[in-house]
Amino acid sequence: MRKGAIMADIAARTCGGFLLLNGETQAGEDWLADHLDPNTERVAGEYITEFRYGVRILDAAHADGLSVGRTDPRARL
Repeated sequence: MRKGAIMADIAARTCGGFLLLNGETQAGEDWLADHLDPNTERVAGEYITEFRYGVRILDAAHADGLSVGRTDPRARL
């Protein structure tokens, strides 16, 4: 992380037609655990979801007061 950079509660990155979601803070991890189906597939610790659903998940997290960021600067969320 860059010096002075602000960490998002939930980070998202694209992988083809999917979004990978990761809780970067305890609040982000807790929110994802509380709001996603326990059977949601995980890859390397990140939740994987179709892009169309992932955007809605991020919108809901943001509406609940969490900060959301992207780790892929080319991603258009």
